[in-house]
Amino acid sequence: MLRIASGSLEELKAEMKLATDAVICRIKLIGAPHAKEDIKIPPRLAQRLTVLERKRRIFYAFSKIQPVKVEGIIIDYRAIRALEKKLKRMLYTIEKQEDKLVILYDEKGSLGRVELNDLSLHYEGFQLIPVVEIV
Repeated sequence: MLRIASGSLEELKAEMKLATDAVICRIKLIGAPHAKEDIKIPPRLAQRLTVLERKRRIFYAFSKIQPVKVEGIIIDYRAIRALEKKLKRMLYTIEKQEDKLVILYDEKGSLGRVELNDLSLHYEGFQLIPVVEIV
């Protein structure tokens, strides 16, 4: 089981909102000169716009992901809470291995394994990510 040791999700939500606003500004700056229908966006800029839009939709949407720091790596707290609800009646262990968090569980003799990879690359510069401890 994981528990928030320091920080809060509300502060993180505000920081993610600021990051989302910054990404939207970058998208507008890159796309604005090419906004007219007759001007084609160069492929490199189109790729950059796609990456920024994906980052905004997937990694900075608080309703989809809640990054937390556990033992030096960043994982999705929302995903782990949903998984803990499903594993509530089973025996399971949570351990950190290199750059991922591994959950091993046993349900009536069937062994399972879930790996949550480190998301630190996507949250560089974030200061208010809550710290979570394994209980």
